[in-house]
Amino acid sequence: MLKTVRNVFFLLLCLSFTVSCQSRSKNQHIPDGYQSPKEPVAPPGTAQVPGSGPLGLKAEFHPLEEPHHYEVQLNWFVEKREPSIFFIIKRSDWNDGRVVQGDQGFFQDREVTEGQTYSYQVQMLNASAGPSTDFAQIQIPKDRVFESGETVIKGEIKEFYRIVLKKGAKLFWQGEKLEIDTGEIVSEDAVMESFSPNLKIASPGVPGRDGGKLILKANKIHGNLYIRADGQKGGQGLSGENGQSGAKGRRGAETFLYWGNPLNFPYTAINYRGHWFYCDPPRPPGSQGEAGSDGSPGGTGLAGGNSARIFIEIKNAETGTVFLTRQPGEGGLGGEGGPGGSGGEGGEPGVIDWQTHTPNLPSPGEAPFEEFQQCRGIKGPTGLTGKQGTSGQRGSSGFEAPFCFKLGEAQQGLCH
Repeated sequence: MLKTVRNVFFLLLCLSFTVSCQSRSKNQHIPDGYQSPKEPVAPPGTAQVPGSGPLGLKAEFHPLEEPHHYEVQLNWFVEKREPSIFFIIKRSDWNDGRVVQGDQGFFQDREVTEGQTYSYQVQMLNASAGPSTDFAQIQIPKDRVFESGETVIKGEIKEFYRIVLKKGAKLFWQGEKLEIDTGEIVSEDAVMESFSPNLKIASPGVPGRDGGKLILKANKIHGNLYIRADGQKGGQGLSGENGQSGAKGRRGAETFLYWGNPLNFPYTAINYRGHWFYCDPPRPPGSQGEAGSDGSPGGTGLAGGNSARIFIEIKNAETGTVFLTRQPGEGGLGGEGGPGGSGGEGGEPGVIDWQTHTPNLPSPGEAPFEEFQQCRGIKGPTGLTGKQGTSGQRGSSGFEAPFCFKLGEAQQGLCH
């Protein structure tokens, strides 16, 4: 009896050695009942359903710490686990198998690539019973990594198991809709915002936009994620219109030039080449230009947008959390008042009548009357500039949109 047990144990060792060396010989003997997993086939008499064989084989993927890296763990059930039982594991793209002793009951495979599908076959070799075979198929999910820096993202993200947000990463959904449905979120103090810095304030004369809609679902979160779901600030009101320019001043009164006998002239008379003359009245200046009108008031600031509509559901927050702020957009500043109109141009100086009282007057070209103070022409002063219009009133702020925030067992907002 002892000799028989030893022979069986030796046979099992030989079989396990034979499977591990299949890549060295194409004609290597495969034990009876062993089926190649190149095209997975269920054992005879079982349905074509992975894990439906006698071992109850299950395949699970587990994310590793490094993004884009996963492992597959195979688990199977054996009522009695003994070191004398061996399991041969084959994968569809392997040339040789892996051997696991019977008291272990599981197998881990880290030689997998994200996005790929793998087929596994596990065969139990037991000296006391015939071979038992089971198979499983599993697809390795993908990760998406957002590096440090600003990223504009909209629409749906549902095809990744992990969303990894590196330190310094900032995601903006720009007041649109963003839906993320994933297995895990890994955040290194990353930020998600409704608007990027250049869009936090609407253009002048334009009301602020609502913050859009954010749907964020995940089974787990690792690290801290900061979400700012604010509405856009309203644009500044339009500037007021310019005031009208003032009218030009009136021309000054007429003056008379006197030329001749100085005995009858005032002491202010001026001698020019032996002749005396003066202007009476002294040449009047033009009147001051009229003041410009005041600028019109600035327009009222535009209304701010509502905060974003939020639905966040993180089932397991034991190793991380989400910090949420949601402020309505402030109303825009009032527009600046229009500048006052410029003052009107001063009136022209009065006209000189140099013929009525000027016998024997030299021609005007020989008598430079403009050089003498009494006859010098002076234009009226420019009118005053109008006042700037008053600034417009600030616009109204937006409203807080409904939200639902589920973090672990805690719940806030309208989640019905």
